[in-house]
Amino acid sequence: MSMLMSDPVGLNGAVDLVTLDDSSIKVTGMSEKPVVTATMTVQVHGTNILQVQTIRLDLKKQSSTYFVTKFVQA
Repeated sequence: MSMLMSDPVGLNGAVDLVTLDDSSIKVTGMSEKPVVTATMTVQVHGTNILQVQTIRLDLKKQSSTYFVTKFVQA
């Protein structure tokens, strides 16, 4: 599944992705506007500090791809 964002949001090199918990990925909502939540572990770049974060992507289907309308990190 490919996704696009109008205002790309990233980690800006501040953290490195350690793991993405596949078992935590949940898709809710309708097929035209799904909401994806997942839990990931990141490491603060250059340190041993680990953080577990939950992310949420609100998506909107556009032809053969999905557009990210909202990205939330907690």
